[in-house]
Amino acid sequence: MDWRLFADDDVPQGCKIGGVAYRVGIAWLNHEDQGVLLTFSVNALLAFFSLFAYHVFAHLPSLKAVFAPRVPLEQGPPPHPLHISRGLSGPHEGEQLEATMLRRFLIMNLTLFCVFAATAMPALILTYSIDPYAGLDIPFAPPPPPPQNPFPPPALGGAAPPAPPGKPPLSPVVPWLSGAPISGIQSFSLAHLPPGSPRFWAPAACMLLLTSVFLILARREAEVYARLRYDWLAAPRPHLHAARLVTSHSLNGAVAPAVTAEDVYALLKPMFGADLHEVIKVPREVNQWRLSALGLQPPSLQAGGGADVPLLTQSGRSSWSMAAVWSLVVDLAHEMRLLATGEPREAAPARGEGLPEPCRSRRVGEATETSFIDALWSSLVTPRPVVVCAWSGTLLLFALWNVPVALVQSLASLDSITKMLQEAHLKGAAGMIHNLSPATRATLEGWMPVLVLTARERRRGGHVLVLLGSCVVGSLFETAKLILSGGYCTLLALLGRSVLPLSVVGVARLCGARGKALSGKALSALQRLYYPSIYARALMVLSAAFLFATIAPLITLVTIAWLYAVSRAWSFNVRRVYLHDLGADFDSGGAYWPVAMRLETFALLTAQLVLVAIHVLNSCWYSGTVLFGLMIATMVRASRLQRHYSPLASELPLERCIKVDASMAGDTSPGAQAYQLDWILAEASRAYRTSFENSSFRSGDLLAGGQ
Repeated sequence: MDWRLFADDDVPQGCKIGGVAYRVGIAWLNHEDQGVLLTFSVNALLAFFSLFAYHVFAHLPSLKAVFAPRVPLEQGPPPHPLHISRGLSGPHEGEQLEATMLRRFLIMNLTLFCVFAATAMPALILTYSIDPYAGLDIPFAPPPPPPQNPFPPPALGGAAPPAPPGKPPLSPVVPWLSGAPISGIQSFSLAHLPPGSPRFWAPAACMLLLTSVFLILARREAEVYARLRYDWLAAPRPHLHAARLVTSHSLNGAVAPAVTAEDVYALLKPMFGADLHEVIKVPREVNQWRLSALGLQPPSLQAGGGADVPLLTQSGRSSWSMAAVWSLVVDLAHEMRLLATGEPREAAPARGEGLPEPCRSRRVGEATETSFIDALWSSLVTPRPVVVCAWSGTLLLFALWNVPVALVQSLASLDSITKMLQEAHLKGAAGMIHNLSPATRATLEGWMPVLVLTARERRRGGHVLVLLGSCVVGSLFETAKLILSGGYCTLLALLGRSVLPLSVVGVARLCGARGKALSGKALSALQRLYYPSIYARALMVLSAAFLFATIAPLITLVTIAWLYAVSRAWSFNVRRVYLHDLGADFDSGGAYWPVAMRLETFALLTAQLVLVAIHVLNSCWYSGTVLFGLMIATMVRASRLQRHYSPLASELPLERCIKVDASMAGDTSPGAQAYQLDWILAEASRAYRTSFENSSFRSGDLLAGGQ
C-alpha cells in the first residue's frame, strides 16, 4: 500500500486536493475484505446445509407420515447433479407446460451467465484490477500517519507513553479517491477506473456480449415455447371445458331403475339454464367414499344396511368437507333419489337422507355417533389460549414497537455500544470493544442486526402485521405530539391535508365495491397458483445480476450457484409438491412465461441505462453513446420477438386443427371414444364457472370431473 504525490500538470482530472494529489493504494485482503469474506463464508455454509437438508427430506420415506406429496416419487436412480443438459430437453413425463417453461427459464439464465462468466468476467476482472496510475512517472509522497488509538493497550512496565499527534486526515474529493486504501475486492469493480479512462470500453463490450447472448437464447426459447404450446393446445382435455357430475344408484342389492340422460337433463336444466346444451350418460367405474382411512363407511356398507337411499359418489380426490355445498348436494341427492325410485314427491323422505351419515350431521343437525371431529388431527388445531396470547402480544408490539427498533439500531453499531459504555463509566469494556480487530467488528456489525431481525421476523405474533401497525401507531404518536405542541390549529391543518386523499380512496372503494365483491367471490373459488411468486423471486435475483454483471462481475459466480440450486429445487417442487386443488391435470399452459420474459427484458434495459449513466458521469461520451444505441436495439429486437411469437403461441394453426380432427375421427380406441363422448359437454364450461359465483365451494367437492 503506498501513496503518490503528483505535480499539478500530471494529476488526473478531479484528483487534486489543495494543489497536492494522493494516489490511493490497493491493500489486497484488508480488514474490510476479511469481514466480507467471513460473512460470505458463513452464508454459503448455511446455504449448503439447507440444500443438503432439502435433498435428504425430499427423498426420505418416513416423510410420508407427516406430509405425502401429491405425486409419487420417481422410480429409478436419480440424475447426476451436474447433468445440466437434461433441462434443455422437452417436457418430462407427466410434467405440466407451466412447470416445463419455468425449468427452461431457469436453465436459460443459467446458460446465459455461464457463458458470460467464461468469456467476459475474466476480461473485466483483469481490466478493472490494473493500477489506474500505471505509466505515470511521478514521485511518491510519504503516506500519512495512522490515526491515533484513543484506547491504547496498557504497557507491561507501567503506563504507555503518549503518542505523537497525527496529521489531519485527507478530505476526499472523488469517491474513488478517499483517505483509506481500496480493497482487493473493490479493485475488481468499475469503481477502480479513473474518470475518462479508455478502459470503460471493456464493460461496454461485455454488455454487448451479454445482450447478444440473451437475445439469442430468448429467440430459441420463444420457438420452443410456440412448439410446446401447439402440442398443449392440440391435446384433448375435455375436463377443462366440461362439467361432469358422477353418480351411482344403489338400493341395498336391488337393481336401481335406469335413469336416462333426458331425466338428468330435465333435472339440471332449471339449474344451469341456457348454458346447458346436452347431457350424455358415460359409463364410469364407481368410486366409493374415501372414508376407510378415517374409520368411516357409507350407509350401505355399515352394519344393518342403512336406509334405502342412493349414494352420490365422486371421482378424483374430492370430498364432502366444504359446508357451503350442503344445500345444493342435499337438493340434488333428493331429486336423484326420486328419479331412481320413481316415488312421488309427496312421499319422498326428508332432506339430507341422500347423503352418508357423517355428512348429514353437519348441515341437517341430526345427531349421529360419528362426528367430523374424529377426522381431524388434534395437532393441526391451534389451542385457544395460544391464539389469545398471540393477539395480545401483537397489540403490545403495536404500541411498543419503538423499543425493539431502538435496540436493533443500537446493536447494529459497535460505536453506539461503546458510547453507551463510556456514559455508564465502563471504560474497560469500551476499550475492549474498541480494540477489536476490524474484521471482527465488520462481522459483528453485519451479523448482529441480522440475527435480531430474524428473531423478530418469526411468525409468532404476526411480524408483518406488527410492522404495518407500528407505522400507524407512529403516525398517531406524531399527530398527538403536534397537536399538544401547536394546539387545535395544527389539528385543523392536519385534517385539511389528509381528508382529501382519504376521500379519494373512500370514493374509489365505494365505486369498485361491487366489482371487488364479485371478483373476490370468483377468486375464492379458484385455486392458488405458485408460479407468479416463483417468477417474482427469480426476477429479483436476475435484476441484480444484470445490473452488476458489468459493474462488479464477481456477482456472476453467486448468480450461477443460486440458479443451479433453485432450478433443481423448484423443478422438484412444481412437479411433486406445488400441485393444484383442481388436480394434476390442471395446467395454465405456460401463460406466465411470456410475462416473465418481458420483465427480464425490462431488467436488462434498466441495467443498460444505468451503465450509460455511469459512462456519462465519468466523461466517457463515445462508449456511453454506443451503449445508448445498444439499448434502443435491444428494445426493437425484443418487441419484434414478442410481436412475432405471441400470436403464434396464442392459437392453434388451421392445418394442425385439421390433423387433430382427422386423427380423432379415425381412432376407434376406447379412450378416443370416451373423449368424443365427453367433448359434447364442452359448452357446459360457462355453467361450471357460474356455479362458482353462486356458491363458495371448490370444484373438487361436487363437480369432480370439471377440472
